[in-house]
Amino acid sequence: MAWLASAAALGVVALAAQALWLWFEHGARTPALRPVYAVGCAVFGCELPPLRSLAAWSAGAVEARWHPRGPGLIVSATITNHAEYPQPLPTLLARFTDIDGGLVAEQPRAPAAYWRGGAALESLPAGATLPIEMIVDDPGASAVNCELGFAWPALEPPSTE
Repeated sequence: MAWLASAAALGVVALAAQALWLWFEHGARTPALRPVYAVGCAVFGCELPPLRSLAAWSAGAVEARWHPRGPGLIVSATITNHAEYPQPLPTLLARFTDIDGGLVAEQPRAPAAYWRGGAALESLPAGATLPIEMIVDDPGASAVNCELGFAWPALEPPSTE
């Protein structure tokens, strides 16, 4: 009878391991489950994906103004990481719309194009706000509004090779 209890316990453990594996991408990015996945990756040699959530980013005080020394616009804003953990900086999407709310242009920018604070910034701490500024192309006369969106993965700067 003891062998039956052992077999049942082993089956439960195997089922739990399968569930953890099937939901690896989601579970490893869930702060409450991440320690379990960290132990599993230490044992099995896998790598945890970075914690990140686009829904946890917001942009405020978005302003677009003409560039004083050339063509295009300067878009400035503050971005905030509302997640309970540090996040890598995302790609910013400068979206320009017309008077009816229709999309006129969308211009993506990598972190290197909007963060020039002097120090390399790999991630933004939980709850932190970051002032940003980036130069974008003139979207045309029909653009009357600018808003910022967020995307993964962060775009890499062009290679100089």
